[in-house]
Amino acid sequence: HTLNTLTTRYLYCTYTVLYCSVVYCTSYPEIHTSYGTYLLTTTMGADNVVPPTYLRGFDRKRGLVAQVFVLMTIGFFVGLIPGRHLKPAPSYCPEDEPNCARPELFAFEFVCGSVFLWQSFVSIRSWHIRRSPQKHFPQNPIGRVFGYSAESEMMAAVSLSFQFWDLVATPWIPEFSSAIMLGHHFCAALVSFIALQYQFYHYYVVFFFALTEVSSFPLVLLSLSKYYPPIPGSFRATIADVAVPLFAI
Repeated sequence: HTLNTLTTRYLYCTYTVLYCSVVYCTSYPEIHTSYGTYLLTTTMGADNVVPPTYLRGFDRKRGLVAQVFVLMTIGFFVGLIPGRHLKPAPSYCPEDEPNCARPELFAFEFVCGSVFLWQSFVSIRSWHIRRSPQKHFPQNPIGRVFGYSAESEMMAAVSLSFQFWDLVATPWIPEFSSAIMLGHHFCAALVSFIALQYQFYHYYVVFFFALTEVSSFPLVLLSLSKYYPPIPGSFRATIADVAVPLFAI
């Protein structure tokens, strides 16, 4: 009952934020739409004019979305190979299966870890080194909400593909098929689609769609050590020990 209550509140709050965001973005008086393009202007001077851009980002990036989905599927089946040789913890095995194997747990984390590594590299380079959001967007609310960035568009496309893949894959793995996990993937995929298709929040995409996943890679290592307990003193045990402070940081 407690879990259901928390799940309901989580989904309700998330849907409310999404609804308010879409209503705000689609009703803002300074948006002018014509023949699939729109020009965003402000009254704060020429330096604050957001360049005209094109809607329907999903139509332009559907090839990338499909390619990432296929690559992740291939990565999952590749991850099944080493996963067969790892002994899972007893809590993840039925009691009547002495030779239990759970390669799908490793394969799933392998896919997630690969995506998190890519997102971490791209976002750190963009946010901290190139400082692309700070340079390419007008530093006012209109620019940050409605501005365009090809880099952010790519990240939104990858995020959409990743979250949709998670939404398809998690129902087949009992540990990941809870209502709150499925709701999380659905909401994240929806936000990614809105950012991609309608060019919303490109300024924030770099941070919230990618940079936040820097801490997710150590979490993958911790999850693997939970699913497949390492031998004390082994290399895998050392990696798990290092992952704890990295995730906390």
